[in-house]
Amino acid sequence: MQPDDWKAFINNLFVDADGRRKSAIIGLTLEVETGKLTLPPVEVAHTDTLQQVFIKVARLSTSSTKADSTGKEEAPAPQVKTVNVEHIQHGNTEYIVYRLSDDSFNVIKSTGVVVPPKTIIYNTVVKKYREQFQLK
Repeated sequence: MQPDDWKAFINNLFVDADGRRKSAIIGLTLEVETGKLTLPPVEVAHTDTLQQVFIKVARLSTSSTKADSTGKEEAPAPQVKTVNVEHIQHGNTEYIVYRLSDDSFNVIKSTGVVVPPKTIIYNTVVKKYREQFQLK
């Protein structure tokens, strides 16, 4: 790929036609001389580092292992998807806010640290997000 083709490819992954940021579902295959590792598809944001992608894959693997170990067949739960991803500045820290299809939010510091729900920082950042996008 030429540099301009590469830029267009990345932009198509993380930017909607109307210019809003979005997350992308990607799958990775890592190959070395001695073997090959295929990772399951994972949802990533344009700001995720490779380390954050591996953490997300590990969480997927852990959750699927726990589901397999219960031995019970459960009806598939409706899948919650990311509707919008935005950067919100609070103080000197930038947060990445994921608005989900069930009207909940995930708040992550730009360093990759997840902000737990119902904390002061979480509530403040979500409030700023809601004000910015005129959500109730």
